[in-house]
Amino acid sequence: MERPYSTVAQYLARYPGDADAGVLSECLMDASDAIDVALESAGKTADDVDPHRLMSVCRQVARRVMPQGSDAGVPEGATSLSVTMGPFARSVGYAQPYGSPRLRDDELAALGVSTEWAGYVSPAVP
Repeated sequence: MERPYSTVAQYLARYPGDADAGVLSECLMDASDAIDVALESAGKTADDVDPHRLMSVCRQVARRVMPQGSDAGVPEGATSLSVTMGPFARSVGYAQPYGSPRLRDDELAALGVSTEWAGYVSPAVP
């Protein structure tokens, strides 16, 4: 399977915009690396997964880690900003940090990687 698992053109077909092609290309490669790590941990390779699913997951992960543009007064990486004038309040919500791709459980499931773990917790007995 060719890497990255999504091209810049495929990404922009799904998420149109004016993203910097160089940065986007690196984010797609980072997403592909994260996919490879998840697959490897499950004893799989990209050849074991449908190519369309690989592309879809790659685009989703890359979208989350793409740096967001910043308007004046909005902190870099903020996804939401709430300002109240009296008596002064400000709330900022941030996206996942740029450069830190992580796959969600639904993305892992799409790749055939189990998110279940075996174990137990013993309650404390006084």
